[in-house]
Amino acid sequence: RIQAKLIGFLQPQAALQRLPADGGIANRYGRAIARYRRGDLQGALTEIDSLLAAEPANPFFHELKGQMLLEGGDPAAARSSYVRAAELYPGEPTILVPLAQTLLASGSPADLQAAVGYLQQAIAAPRGASPLAWRLLATAHGRRGEMGLAAVALAEEALATGDRETARRQADRAARELPEGTAGWLRAQDVRRAAGG
Repeated sequence: RIQAKLIGFLQPQAALQRLPADGGIANRYGRAIARYRRGDLQGALTEIDSLLAAEPANPFFHELKGQMLLEGGDPAAARSSYVRAAELYPGEPTILVPLAQTLLASGSPADLQAAVGYLQQAIAAPRGASPLAWRLLATAHGRRGEMGLAAVALAEEALATGDRETARRQADRAARELPEGTAGWLRAQDVRRAAGG
């Protein structure tokens, strides 16, 4: 399945030629990805729905459907796929981050709060946080009017990408916005030190 996934993402035309349509799950998985990568969203969704019918408890099939829908411009439809994937594979950052992205698209206060929670879980995962997780967390805090916390998240994102100047600038902004001694203020000081300031 991993090989089929890689071929589907990296060589979609070759995947469609080499993976038989009437093959097993792995072949169909690769073909679904290849169709998606070639812009055939409806064909890809039909394929992934057939895979979900065969393996309804497979979190990676739900995650792939969510990705297709999210990147296809329909975050509202993607949400249920990511929610199911997160239920089946709790705490997985590669599921939690795009789930939070679908929630940010709605902008409701409850969804923004849930997005912050999912992003904090993803960031706390052992593998660490992706810059995208920090960017989305900054967005969520900003939409909630929590500008100091948004600045901390932007400082973390900049540090993760090696942009020390932006990390220092955002950490300074966070330190001005947040009450001294709070967790966010302390984290801003840590980022400032890590960025060489």
